Amino acid sequence: PKKKQRDLDILAILEFQTPKTLTTIFRSDTLPNQYPKEYGKVFNGDAFLFSLLAREGPFKYLDIISGAYREHKGGIWSEQNVIEQNEKQLHTFKLLYNVLDAENEREAIRRRIERKRLSLLPLYIKKGHLIKAFYTAKEMYTSPLDRSFFYIFKFLIKSLVK
Repeated sequence: PKKKQRDLDILAILEFQTPKTLTTIFRSDTLPNQYPKEYGKVFNGDAFLFSLLAREGPFKYLDIISGAYREHKGGIWSEQNVIEQNEKQLHTFKLLYNVLDAENEREAIRRRIERKRLSLLPLYIKKGHLIKAFYTAKEMYTSPLDRSFFYIFKFLIKSLVK
């Protein structure tokens, strides 16, 4: 069965889904007059921009086919490996967190950051990037209970290195 699509408000865009660039249409008066300095530091400019635009109102889902995506050699995204793609998305989300001021928006992007870090951990371990895995885990776990998990993770990493 076809997955039911839905309109996306700012919290859904921040936490779960960036609309596809090819199918996104927006009014020019929703563009910011001035972009945050962080915008020039991101690789995923569409995700950052759409999050800013969503502050003006929800994204409407239209059930039409307006184009087709294709991967090709020389594409700036498809040439990236999965780890690089995830790291660049994480970097974008962290910078976006810095420009959000509403607490519910910051909480939504924080949850997306945590899920992105969680998806990077097994990729790092599988590729043998144990230092990156260690620091990613360290960023994730801040509460006392989380820290105990982090120390177990640290022990496991040390045992893998020996």
